[in-house]
Amino acid sequence: MEILFGMFTGFFALSIWWMLAIVAIFVVDIVLCEKDEFGWGTGVLMAGTALVAWLGAEVNAFVWVWDNLASVVRFSLVYFLIGAIWSFVKWYFYLIKVRDGHVKYDVDKKPERPAKSYAKNNKARLMGWVAHWPFSAIGFFLGDMLRKVVEGIFEVLKGLYERVGDHVFKDFG
Repeated sequence: MEILFGMFTGFFALSIWWMLAIVAIFVVDIVLCEKDEFGWGTGVLMAGTALVAWLGAEVNAFVWVWDNLASVVRFSLVYFLIGAIWSFVKWYFYLIKVRDGHVKYDVDKKPERPAKSYAKNNKARLMGWVAHWPFSAIGFFLGDMLRKVVEGIFEVLKGLYERVGDHVFKDFG
């Protein structure tokens, strides 16, 4: 817990420009996670954070990790445990999206499960959700959930929109 507190307070010890750099790195990682580009996300996150620590706080991130190895290992265990739990949540919603996008019903036979709905075909995606869970969760709540709320509002108001359109174009054929 002390490692998380240290990182949090250290963030606010930086100048505003370095804080903005960290926020930009996090935003880039969120976008890359939403596009399932976890390799690039990891590279940007690690290199960017190490660079900001070195240039903004004059801390060699690699030496710091070595000097605090026990705390880093404890933090990593908790971090990846939370990531594992998050990956099940994200996997469930991913499968719903795959199912809804693969609706091809034939009255005579049961639809086949798509290949992309098997965990063995999604190893990189699942590992990415575990490793990047805070950024994946932010992307999920700001992206997927916000989109679902807005689509729900549209569905509720769709009839009103159509009536307005019918009124405006009442003289057209």
